[in-house]
Amino acid sequence: MKFYIITISTAMLLSGCMTQNTLKKRTASVIGCHPQDITIENRSTAFSGGEYYTAICNEQSYSCTAHEDFPTQTQCAPVR
Repeated sequence: MKFYIITISTAMLLSGCMTQNTLKKRTASVIGCHPQDITIENRSTAFSGGEYYTAICNEQSYSCTAHEDFPTQTQCAPVR
């Protein structure tokens, strides 16, 4: 029974995380860089499926948010 609960919990946790490539693709469309030129740092995941992270492209840092269920609502702002 414990194994079953741990397996289900792990699956739920992993399903709520976006991959690095997904974040890069979503960020690229917002900041105008190619996904391969973007570095993702300082990722933190909210319980609701959202993520907060820093995207770096061409020596410019951006503070970004993304949600796995709402791909068009990825937002980034330059860090000055």
